[in-house]
Amino acid sequence: MRGNVHVLRDDGNEFTTSEAEADIRKGNAWGDQAVTGQGPQGEINAKGFRMTDRGKNVVFLNQSKAEVQAAERPGSKKP
Repeated sequence: MRGNVHVLRDDGNEFTTSEAEADIRKGNAWGDQAVTGQGPQGEINAKGFRMTDRGKNVVFLNQSKAEVQAAERPGSKKP
């Protein structure tokens, strides 16, 4: 896939890259171009990714930078 490749996951995470390859039968995708992403827990910038197990596992590669927000504990209250 080339151009504005946009990946959405059911958990609210999404990322964009300029180029990616996928093996639909095996449920894997990968790319070695810059990746930007965001989701409920923060943002990520990386220089590649590997997605396996039909999107259940995503690894960001090469000089990745993440800004992560702490998850709330069940039953906790915000101050």
